[in-house]
Amino acid sequence: MELATAKDPWIEGSENYQKQTPRNRYKIAGANGVEQLTIHVRGQKGIKTPYREIQLADDFNSRVHVKAIQTAYGKSPFFEHYADEIFELFNIDSNHLWIINWHALEFFCDCFEIKTPKVTSDYHADAGLDLRSKKFSSSHPTYSQLFEDRNGFVHGLSAMDILFHLGPEAPVYFNI
Repeated sequence: MELATAKDPWIEGSENYQKQTPRNRYKIAGANGVEQLTIHVRGQKGIKTPYREIQLADDFNSRVHVKAIQTAYGKSPFFEHYADEIFELFNIDSNHLWIINWHALEFFCDCFEIKTPKVTSDYHADAGLDLRSKKFSSSHPTYSQLFEDRNGFVHGLSAMDILFHLGPEAPVYFNI
């Protein structure tokens, strides 16, 4: 929500990669509950590495992600409308996590009618709202989810969840 309402959003383009963050993880909700999917990256072994230099691991298999997404959202109201474009994000001709994430950010910002952030070339201590390590609240509005009858409403899922369930009405979610 904070990114959606920011007047002039920026993303730090020179930060070091941090393990176990949403930079390479996302959650989806399926029939059996929440599933966390991880895009495997090459190990840094304790060395601080700029996020832009992080490469996908040789064993990363995008088909596992595609299958999990199809299983979780295949019967959602707008799956067929957005699935091909989302699956194309896994086929971007790059092995750098930053590039893949940037394409995903542009795609979702476009779908949600949110201003795409600019990227800084260096660190700015006073840049404003810092969302890098923020724990997002569960006070956002709810919407009808495919497996809500089994799992209740699940907060904190990937942007795909909103898009597959709300479709072209997704931008309204951020203006509630």
